[in-house]
Order: sequence, then C-alpha cells, then structure tokens
Amino acid sequence: HRAGGRHRLAQFSLAADARERLVREGEANARLQHPAIATFYEAGEASGVVYLAMEFVAGETLRERLRRGPLPLAEALVLAGCLLEALIHAHAAGVLHRDIKPENIMVTGDGLAKLLDFGIARLIGKEEVDPGALTAVALTGASGVVGTLGYMSPEQLEGKEPDQRADVYACGVVLFEVFTGRLPFGGDNLMEIISKHLREAPAAPHEYWPEIPPALEHLLLRCLEKSPE
Repeated sequence: HRAGGRHRLAQFSLAADARERLVREGEANARLQHPAIATFYEAGEASGVVYLAMEFVAGETLRERLRRGPLPLAEALVLAGCLLEALIHAHAAGVLHRDIKPENIMVTGDGLAKLLDFGIARLIGKEEVDPGALTAVALTGASGVVGTLGYMSPEQLEGKEPDQRADVYACGVVLFEVFTGRLPFGGDNLMEIISKHLREAPAAPHEYWPEIPPALEHLLLRCLEKSPE
C-alpha cells in the first residue's frame, strides 16, 4: 500500500501463527472505513498463500517527513486532527491499533494523514495479551509484548492488558515528536528507554518549543501520563 500503483496485493507464505495474525489484520481492517485510515479491500487465501489487498496511499511516511525538518504549526495540527479522528473511529469500532508510530502514518500530497498497518490490531475484548520478555525494539510476535518500544505505553511494557488508552499514549508520543522534534523518552539502550517510559516524566514541551500553545502542551503531557486512569 506504499508503492507501485493504486493498490497492491501482498502475498506471504506463513506459519500457522503468522497466518492467524494476518487474518486478524483483515478482520480488524474490514471494520474500519474512514478517510484517515487506509482502506482495506479484501483478504483471502489462494493455493496456500494468504493475501491482503489494501489501498495505495500516495505520499510519504511521517517518519520520512520528519527527517526533512519540523512541520509548520498549521500542517502539524491538520495531521494531528487526522490521527485523532482515525483513532476515534477505530476505537468506536472496537479495534485497537497497538503500534502507532511515524512509520505507520502516511502524509499525503495535500497534507492529510492516513493511519496504516493494523497488523497487530486487536479487537477490543476479544483476546488476551500474554506478558513476555522484551527482546527487540519492534516486537510483533504472537506471544509476548506487542508494539514498538519507543511508542509503547507503560501498561504494554509491563505486559498488562491494554485498552484504548494505550493508543492514546502512543499518539501522545508521536505528537510530542511532531511538535517538538524529539521523542519524550529517548535513551542509548533498551533498558534505559523502558525505564523512562515506566518511571520518568517527560520534559515540558516548551523546553524544546518555547512558543507552544499552553493548551497543546497540556494535551501532550496528559496523553503521556504513566497511569491510564
């Protein structure tokens, strides 16, 4: 869905657990129809190969956009609005994303954003998340903690059952990065990053962007509270 035409057919030869995850991605995406979410067309299996067909989204990932420099405030606010509307829609449909990060957000040519890759999405209330060891920056195994380390909520890092608020936390990390140009919880190694997510308050956004509107700063810090409550 990122290159090569109006849409592309992604094919995978998969083990049983990975096949189940791919089918679940199709199940989650089928419930989501929103301009800020990449459109899912169909999922199926042919000759033992499971496939997903999704919308081709022209543009660049938010990660690519951020590498070119900070976004103007008006552009950043439009992008933030798209991301929040996508989450409102997904959560109302009973779907968690669980891996919100700049790589999973496309910025279109007209400055709008589309949320991609519900590949580790979970239908709310349908299954449990098993606690497991953190062994990599990006963790998407069928068992264990699921997500991408720099954007995971404290409850996810602790292997607890996540709900919609885990996506809110990840969204707060992304928007902190968009508006300040840096992550709220950086570090030189895995354990340092985990420790900061679990125990340290982020720096106040105005330390990086003195002109940030107070209401926006309050919003970012509220999203990054340690406790879901």
